[in-house]
Order: sequence, then structure tokens, then C-alpha cells
Amino acid sequence: MSAPQSSFVAMHLDDSASTTSPKMFTTFLGFPISTTVVLVCQPLNVEIFVDGDRIVQTLINLLGNAIKFSSEGSEVYLKAELVNGDQWVRFQVRDWGRGIPQDKLDLIFERFQQANATDARQHGGTGLGLAISRDLVQLHGGQIWVESTLGEGSTFYFTVPIR
Repeated sequence: MSAPQSSFVAMHLDDSASTTSPKMFTTFLGFPISTTVVLVCQPLNVEIFVDGDRIVQTLINLLGNAIKFSSEGSEVYLKAELVNGDQWVRFQVRDWGRGIPQDKLDLIFERFQQANATDARQHGGTGLGLAISRDLVQLHGGQIWVESTLGEGSTFYFTVPIR
């Protein structure tokens, strides 16, 4: 990880959103995007001291999964907000996809794990994106977690301290 530098949350959200915009690509990370989703972004203009490239990488991993598992015409939300006495930023990626079974919520953050064994064949991926994201968030002193309901979608969160 590079040394933390001053940057703005809104810039990281914008970089992530423009990289993963399904309107710009017919493939994402080499796999076809079979659906068109709308990416809704709620930026936060707050200065933080992080390795910006690693924050963007984490957001791209989360957004890529949200887009990959979303149905045609659905929305994916990307949001950041101040929490814990304005000392932390909480990032949020929300989709209305198929959801993740409760017994897989912790497992998906482990290397080479996916919520469904057929995901690698149908959607691509190796099961490393969430494990890498977990490691990057923890290097910043933050936490990452998911809340999900089958048939209703998932919300991934991660926090990083402002300083």
C-alpha cells in the first residue's frame, strides 16, 4: 500500500463510477455485461488521507459485482457518508440482485470463495475480489461487511478513518 495522501471522497466515487459504468462497456474485467443497469452516485465532498488507488480498487470490485449480479434495468447505488462522530467515512454499494444466502455472508470474503458454485462459469471471476477488498480496507484500519436478503439484493459497506 502506498503512503496515505490527501484526497477527496467525491473524487474516488467519481473514478470508480466512471470505470465501471455499464453504459461505457460491453464487458467488465473481460466478461460480458448482459444487463444494462443505472448507476446512482451520491458523492461526499470530504477530505480523507488514504491510498486513493486502493480505495478506488475496492469500490471497483464492489461495483463490478453489483453490476454483474443485477438484473436488466435495475439500479446500483454508490454512496459515501460520515459516521462515528465524523471521524470515519462509510462507503456503500447497494444492488437489487439475487442476494446472498445468510450462511455465505462471511465466507465470500475468503479467497477463492463465491456465494454460488456456478458463479465462476456463469459470471466469471475467481473469488478473489472480495478477499482483496477486505485486505485493502483492513490495511487502512477499516472494516468491510455485507447485508443481504435473498431475492432482494445486497448492500456492501466499508469504512475508513478520515485520518
